[in-house]
Amino acid sequence: MTGRPHAPKLSRLAASADGRRRLLIVNADDYGLTARTSQVVVGLHRAGAVTSTSALVLAPGFAPTAHLVAGHPTLGVGVHLCLVGPDPPLCPATTIPTLVGR
Repeated sequence: MTGRPHAPKLSRLAASADGRRRLLIVNADDYGLTARTSQVVVGLHRAGAVTSTSALVLAPGFAPTAHLVAGHPTLGVGVHLCLVGPDPPLCPATTIPTLVGR
């Protein structure tokens, strides 16, 4: 998560039964999985339903939609670290043999 403030609609905290204030963070996973996934995440943030997202920066939908999060400074963005899956690896297995068992 970045140091950006939470979405205004969700930053209103509610008092719990013991009188302490609570904050609910709603994270939308897999930003960048597809362009449509990214658009939906941003739309949900605009509607006040999502406070943060985790970005799959190697997924096919990230590069064409990365600019969308830049326009929403109240949307917290973290990195979705994906060690396995169909997306291309960041580096070849020969450079990280202890991680891939080779």
